[in-house]
Formats: sequence, structure tokens, C-alpha cells
Amino acid sequence: MSGDLARRVAVAAVGIPFGVWVIYLGGWPLGAVIGAIAAGSAHEFYGLARARGAVPLVGLGVAAAGGIAAAPFLVPVDVVALPLWTLAVLLVPLVAAFAVFIRGVEGRPLEVLSVTVTGVLYTGGALSFAGLLRTTPGTSELGGALLLVFPLLVTWIGDTFAYFGGRAWGRRKLAPRVSPKKTVEGALAGLVGSALAGGLFTALALEPAGIGLSIAPGAVLAALLGAVGQVGDLAESVLKREAGVKDSGALLPGHGGLLDRFDAIFFTVPVFWVLFRVWSSL
Repeated sequence: MSGDLARRVAVAAVGIPFGVWVIYLGGWPLGAVIGAIAAGSAHEFYGLARARGAVPLVGLGVAAAGGIAAAPFLVPVDVVALPLWTLAVLLVPLVAAFAVFIRGVEGRPLEVLSVTVTGVLYTGGALSFAGLLRTTPGTSELGGALLLVFPLLVTWIGDTFAYFGGRAWGRRKLAPRVSPKKTVEGALAGLVGSALAGGLFTALALEPAGIGLSIAPGAVLAALLGAVGQVGDLAESVLKREAGVKDSGALLPGHGGLLDRFDAIFFTVPVFWVLFRVWSSL
């Protein structure tokens, strides 16, 4: 086993049991963890931006990202039920005021506003849907936990299949200008892995828990999430390439930073929330 793979396995051996435990607990412990992940990811995002000369309001953006991500666990449901865009609308004038009145015109307020708000929504906005999944109306505590596990599981299983499938069979480059190591064969293996994980998890966990999802739709949803997750992975690769860095950080040995580990999750969790809501309404 290579050193990089060994570090990945070691982080997973600690992170997976801890993650499952916190998701099962729910409430403020899960909110605190998700808020911390969002805040740390936002900090790394602003680090990428600063590498290109941008000057975001890091403190405000990090606090806003963590707060929005944790909000579904820490504030009344009727407040959280407001559309997510209302939080963004409230945030924009706040950031604009800071940018204009604290830094002035010479502080590049247009750039500050754009980068700061993008970082908040990319990280905290996306992860706020984790709370909405965990507290899905009409589900039990266990059901809500399983709904949150679903996109995480199929994303990371798909990523694992893509990694080993690419190493074993990878020939054709998927996006050489963005991520030279990714291959078409690896991407297809990832989709297969996501579909298998989704079908099995639906059969073994979601159906017994009374979640209105059967095996075939579960596998299809998982494959879609696998594709969405790969887009999220490539999107972060574009940001890192522009910033001229290999990893967004070094917090997680073998994985890089929080952005490197959760880049796909920022895409799959919100998309799954939307798809599950649509499926449940049919």
C-alpha cells in the first residue's frame, strides 16, 4: 500500500465512525460539526481566491458560512423553512456595507462582494441542505439520519470506485486541462459504484426504515448523484488550477484540505434534497 493510500485509509478509519455517530446524534452536535466543516471550507476557498490577488472579507465569510450550514439544527424550523435565497439576500447588503464603508472604493468592493458571497454559498449554503435532509418532515430520527447518509455514501463509494477503476483500467483522459489524472474509465467505474451503493443502501436501510424509495429508483438516484459529484470534483479542480495549487489545504493527510474532501458533497447533498422532494411528491 502506497504512503498516500495508507494516509487516506487512516483518515477514513477515524472519520467514518465519527461521522456516522454524529449523524445519528443529530441536533446541535451535528450542527456544530457541519458548521465547522463549512467554515473551514470557506476559509480554504478564500485562500484560493487570495492566491489570485482577491481580497475577500475572510472573517465575515467564514462566520456566515458556518452559521448558515448550522442553522437548520440551531434555529426554529419555521425560520429555516424560508427559501435559502432569502439568507443570501440578507447577506449581500451586509457584505456590501462592510466592503464599502470599511475598505472604501480603493478596497475593490465589487470584487470583495462577489468573492465573499460566492464562498459563503458554495460552502455554507450547500451544506445547509444536510440539515434539511436530517430533519426531513414526516421521517423518524433514524429515517432522517439515513437520508443524510445516502448522498454521502454514494458519493464517496463512487469516488473510491473511480480511484481504483482509473488506476486499473484508465486510458482515456476525462478532462486533461482540468484534472489530468482523471479518466473516462475511472468516471464510469465511479458511476457503477455509486449505483451499486445506492441500490444496496436502499434495500438494506431506507426501505426497512419506511423511506418511500425502492431499490431501482435508489440506484438511479445514486448514479445521478455520482455524476453530479464528479462535476463538483472537477469544479474544485478548476479553482485550484487557477490558484496554482495542488490541494486546497493540508488538514486531512492523504486527502488535502476540507474542500478537497467535500467538493463533491457540496453538489450532491443539495441535489439529492431536491430530487428526493420531487420523488416524494409524485
